[in-house]
Amino acid sequence: AAMPSILCIVRNDSSGAVDNGSGVATVLLAARQVPRDRALGVLLTSAEELGLAGARAWAETAPAERVLVNCDTVDDSGVWLCMHTGSRPELSTRAATMARGLGLKLRTRRLIPGILADSIAFSDRGLEAVTISRGSLSTLARIHTRRDNTTALTGSGIADAAALLAALTME
Repeated sequence: AAMPSILCIVRNDSSGAVDNGSGVATVLLAARQVPRDRALGVLLTSAEELGLAGARAWAETAPAERVLVNCDTVDDSGVWLCMHTGSRPELSTRAATMARGLGLKLRTRRLIPGILADSIAFSDRGLEAVTISRGSLSTLARIHTRRDNTTALTGSGIADAAALLAALTME
């Protein structure tokens, strides 16, 4: 369980292309795909590596009926995951159905032990939340290092992730 944390040491020498520039690009692209008359909020948090401080601060006053899709790390290749904490939310089942319709093989599972994702803070407050991600062990090894740059990331998975997020939002 400690292996992801060991591979993910926070330093200040990463441009953050995959973690989490890819997530931000995905969310902004997804927001553009949602009709303008649809209610939609976009939340970009900070201090994930500091105990999810940004997400926890927002969640303290979040309305209980909110449903949240966190997008964190979308690599060019690897396994598509829809991760959750606590009991499996209905949102993960809807995400898997939507992904199949888009031709994506999305695995739903509990969050990988040792990985910090904003959906943890949201779920801790009783909000329905999942994290959508794509990657591999080599992705984890690249995060927070100089290798997490645009040389190692073309962004080819971002459009697929954005389509999934937009479909979930509209549904």
